[in-house]
Amino acid sequence: MINPSDFVVNIDDLPIHITIYQVKEGDVYLVDLNVAAQVNEKLNKNELIGKKLLEEFPSAKTSGLFDTILEVYKTGESQNLDLMLYQDTHAHRWKKNYVIKLSNGNIMSLFDDLTVQKKLELELTKEKKRLEDAQKLAHLGSWEWNIVDNSLSWSDEVFRIIGEQPQSFIPTYEKFTSYIPINELAAVESAISESLATTQNYNVIHRVIRSDGGVRFVQETGIPFFDDNGEPSHMIGTVYDITETHNFKVELEKTSSELHTVFEVNPHITFITDGQKILTVNRKFLAFTGCKTLLEFKVKHKCFSELFISREGYLDPAINKHNWVAHVAHNPEQSHKVLMVKSDCEYTFSAHATRYSLDNHYKYIVVLEDISELEKHAKTDYLTQLYTRHKVHEMLQLNFDQFQRYGQVFSIIMLDIDHFKKINDSFGHQVGDSVLKKIASIIQAKTRTTDTVGRWGGEEFLIICPNSDIHDTYKLAECLRTTIENYHVEPVGKNTASLGVHCIQQDMSIEQLIHGADQALYYAKNNKRNRSVKYHAHLTEL
Repeated sequence: MINPSDFVVNIDDLPIHITIYQVKEGDVYLVDLNVAAQVNEKLNKNELIGKKLLEEFPSAKTSGLFDTILEVYKTGESQNLDLMLYQDTHAHRWKKNYVIKLSNGNIMSLFDDLTVQKKLELELTKEKKRLEDAQKLAHLGSWEWNIVDNSLSWSDEVFRIIGEQPQSFIPTYEKFTSYIPINELAAVESAISESLATTQNYNVIHRVIRSDGGVRFVQETGIPFFDDNGEPSHMIGTVYDITETHNFKVELEKTSSELHTVFEVNPHITFITDGQKILTVNRKFLAFTGCKTLLEFKVKHKCFSELFISREGYLDPAINKHNWVAHVAHNPEQSHKVLMVKSDCEYTFSAHATRYSLDNHYKYIVVLEDISELEKHAKTDYLTQLYTRHKVHEMLQLNFDQFQRYGQVFSIIMLDIDHFKKINDSFGHQVGDSVLKKIASIIQAKTRTTDTVGRWGGEEFLIICPNSDIHDTYKLAECLRTTIENYHVEPVGKNTASLGVHCIQQDMSIEQLIHGADQALYYAKNNKRNRSVKYHAHLTEL
């Protein structure tokens, strides 16, 4: 015979959030919290057991949880507590509780944390309102066509564009085409047919004859979607009233570009995962990976992190033996970056992840925002197209770490253009900029691809030479000096430069390395210029 007592479940083994209460003398005391509840609430049950519920969680009263516990204790009948906001010193979260009475008289509360979903719901409501306001302001309407059942929905602005009251009738494909002049209808239908056949977006300009007889020029765009069998399922698009600007092609293209940027749905790579496998992806994800469907991606790749490039300062697939998604979600205060390659080009993404609970299972929403251009502009000097001082510092630290870890020696060259102020004063800043750009190109041409070249200051440059001692680096400095000396830039003529060379050594900091190169440069500048000087300990005395 089966004995029910043989089946004992430890609440800490359950993924759902559980709290146990005891009712005593009309008050409620905390008895136990399982691991899932402690993790979700960021609490330690040892600090709460035996304490009064309302003293620790005052929101239990305003949310109705306290009274529900007393009612369940009194009647023995389980109750559901609808979604409510719990707000006190411990948390600001939306929860849904199911309260039951146990055989020992204690009360057990099982709750779902729906904070993420509630925030998304509130944000979606706000975004819908913003979108409606923006569409009205910009005279841009949106539509969605379900091709399977031939149903069509329009935003309010589409109705206004064709001169009708918003949502005054159920729109159909035939109804919309009735507003298009006969001689332009074929072009519109051809654009839609071609879009469905080629899977490409369509963009067509045509007129509409409003219900009041007025004529408007509109720019209509559509994006087709297909099922797993490659059959068209639906389309989404916009109708933009361009009547006032249709004769101005440049302005129209600019507006169209801005429109595409503003109204692009979900512009970042976004996917949902349970921490092990990807469940859902957006169009940007498929576009970047070159896959038409998630299934195709899974056939080609075991996981998304296969696309990552391992490099210091960027996320690796596994971090401290933990999944990278979980690491990002659990450390939101940190900055997380991912490096990937597509078509031989490197892309940098800012990674964000949020964990939420659905059907008693944890899932993650992951967003990768392309910051490649921002990274490029932040690290590249606009005038010379060399690295900025900030990026050079970053590369100095990288080489310094390699030296400390593996003993890989490196040297630096500090280069300063001689009499540069005189060039600016005599010929103007435009000529000075031309000299800077030319010398920057000379440095790039004469250095190795493994070297780092950056603009250190106004007319100063700094070159990092990995795996190069002070003697080899000095030879490079002399090569740069003579090349610059022999190159003439009109109308300036001959240019010269002074250079200081220093090599990393044990027990030396980055600041000391830079200071040594600067001292060598200072010595060169004060000794007739147009020379390269190696740093040594007696330079200051000399």
